[in-house]
Amino acid sequence: MEYPFKPKSTVHMENGQFWPIRLSDGEWACGMVLSINKESRREFVAGLVDWRGAEEPSASDIEGRKIIEQGVGHIKMISEGYGRIIGRVSPDHAPSPCR
Repeated sequence: MEYPFKPKSTVHMENGQFWPIRLSDGEWACGMVLSINKESRREFVAGLVDWRGAEEPSASDIEGRKIIEQGVGHIKMISEGYGRIIGRVSPDHAPSPCR
């Protein structure tokens, strides 16, 4: 998989992929794909990573962080938000889900 890419469906999305979220104060947050709903080409489980920074997130910025919120997301979260997935964290280093 080459990054960045703009997903049109969940077909090419994978657990651990992440995207930048621009905050109103100009800083960045990070969303992550936690799992894919195989019954839908538009829905997936999304997580908000416990990270904030002055630049877009990188894999090394978010490795080992926690997921502070999670829920069912729609592909529009990415396509109509910042518009692209910029990388993937390997499962061994992915943020842990919230409990």
